[in-house]
Amino acid sequence: MGFNLTTLSTFNLEDSGILIQKAVLGADLMQYCDVRPGYASATVSVNVLGMTAGFTDAACGWTSAGSTNFTQISVDNSKYSWKQSLCLNELNDYWLSTQLDASAYGERLPFEQQIADQMILETRKYAESILGTQIISQLTTANGAAAGPTGAWTSANAYDKAIATIDALPLAVASRDDLTMLMSYAAFRYLQTNIVSLNLYHYSTGQTTGTGLGQSIIIPGTNVKAIPVGGLGTSPKVYCGPAKHMIVVCGLVDDTERIQGWWSRDNQEIRMISEFSMGIGIIASEFVYTAGA
Repeated sequence: MGFNLTTLSTFNLEDSGILIQKAVLGADLMQYCDVRPGYASATVSVNVLGMTAGFTDAACGWTSAGSTNFTQISVDNSKYSWKQSLCLNELNDYWLSTQLDASAYGERLPFEQQIADQMILETRKYAESILGTQIISQLTTANGAAAGPTGAWTSANAYDKAIATIDALPLAVASRDDLTMLMSYAAFRYLQTNIVSLNLYHYSTGQTTGTGLGQSIIIPGTNVKAIPVGGLGTSPKVYCGPAKHMIVVCGLVDDTERIQGWWSRDNQEIRMISEFSMGIGIIASEFVYTAGA
């Protein structure tokens, strides 16, 4: 008996715009950055306000001391697309057969939620990798970032390395309340292990736990939050600076950016698409990084 696929003509992820927002905005690092949606897929310039105080001894009259300025960050808001087709016949002898009655006549295939969940997960991982790759390429001494301590992080020295990295921060940002330290998951585990071995685990670190998203720890004795970033992969480098001066631009406001799936009657297959635009720009001069090796 052949499949009656009439009911699949309505297969569609109706909340496709919401799904892509969950995927892109759900990337670990996005909850710490300054995220600005609504940008076109292009290279855009973002203005960041800055000010230098010009206090003098009290006296009559006005002077031009001090300055108010904008730092302009150029961000490449590139579009990314994943298009995939699935032939149901290939699944008939395997998973599909366990989801239908023996006749399969007039049944609705239970694919919508599974496909949506998995595409959100994979899109989120890819979005995180984009951020990680761009952070590595932008935070260099050539772009103005300060060089911190060298040498690989281990479970015996990670805490000292973290403190030395913080000490190398530019003085202008050292007292900010949004300082973050970005690192790979390997370096993050070294840091946690070292904190315990130093008997600092009793310190109120403001730690949150989880399987990635939302996991962080306040480095004991500092105002800096350590954050593992999956997109950094196995990179040995660690970065520290103000989170709000990592500016992420994205689209997410029109129907060209979506996660969507539908039954293609012409091709007799399920077709899926995940499409979005994203880019990150960083004021490198306010960051320090460790070579890590």
